Amino acid sequence: MWELEGWVRDGPTLVHLIGRARVLGMRVVIIDGRGDWVYSPLGRELGERQDAFEMRCLLAVLRGLRLETWPRLTQSEVARLAGVDTSSIKNWERQVSPPRAVGFMRWVLALGCRVELRTL
Repeated sequence: MWELEGWVRDGPTLVHLIGRARVLGMRVVIIDGRGDWVYSPLGRELGERQDAFEMRCLLAVLRGLRLETWPRLTQSEVARLAGVDTSSIKNWERQVSPPRAVGFMRWVLALGCRVELRTL
C-alpha cells in the first residue's frame, strides 16, 4: 500500500520538481493568498546551477513569508501546520537539505499559498 508519509521521506526533492518543470518549459512559482506571484530578488551566484538557484529563491521566499506574517509564525508553528518536523523547516530554511516535493508543497500550503507551474 502506498503511503504519503513514505513519499514525503523518500520521494523526489524540490530539485527534481524544478528540473521536471524546466523540461516542460515551466518554472515552479509560489502564489500568495491574494493570487500574486511571490518571488525573491536574489541574484544568481557565479557558477551556481540554475536548479540550485531556483531552489534557493523558493526557499528564501518561504522563509520571508513566515517572517512577514503577523503575528509572526515560528518554525515550530509552520512545521505543525505543514505536518512535518520542526527540524525539517529549520534545515530547509537554512538550505541544509532540499525538501521533498511533497514537504515543499505542504510548507507552501501551511503559509496560505499555493504552488503553480508558469511558462518560462
